[in-house]
Amino acid sequence: SGSMIKIKVQSHDDSTERTVLLSSSDLTKLTNEHARSLQGVLETCAGAFDANETVIAATSEIELGTVLRNLRSLSIQYEESMNYVESMMERQLIAAIGKRLTQDDLQTYVRYHDARLLSPAPKPFSLAIRRPEHYPTGLVSIETMGGENDCIHSHSRQVNVGSTITVALNSATQVQLSGNQYLHGWMNHRFGAD
Repeated sequence: SGSMIKIKVQSHDDSTERTVLLSSSDLTKLTNEHARSLQGVLETCAGAFDANETVIAATSEIELGTVLRNLRSLSIQYEESMNYVESMMERQLIAAIGKRLTQDDLQTYVRYHDARLLSPAPKPFSLAIRRPEHYPTGLVSIETMGGENDCIHSHSRQVNVGSTITVALNSATQVQLSGNQYLHGWMNHRFGAD
């Protein structure tokens, strides 16, 4: 049908919904009218100066300034239109959901679905520190910086069972760490601006 843009309109008289189409020929007419009116402004600017007058700027510079002002005006109108559409869509989305979504909402959603879809499910990164055959002497955890300070949920896998890691504290002192070793993986889901 040659339609470029569809606009749905609710009729005031009845509850039927009809579609208003802006065809490609209408868009061409709109673009041609803009070009015609811009050409008219350029001709007016060129005719405003007599050949005998001392002109500080050449006609081509005046035309360039006019075109640039026109482009600036178009870009401002485009930005305002996009801001309006984005604002309208945001209001509709908030009204449909019932609240503005936050980073915590996204984390809750991802944790719920990770627990259902992944096997094994990610677990809170909160681990007890202990010597063999003793009670825990401490706790290691990685917490979020949000308001609740709850632990991140990570995937975990045991690697290198029974191996020892040697860590040099300085040139004369080394510490050997033994026990089970685990590899942890964490995906931080977040909004683009956070």
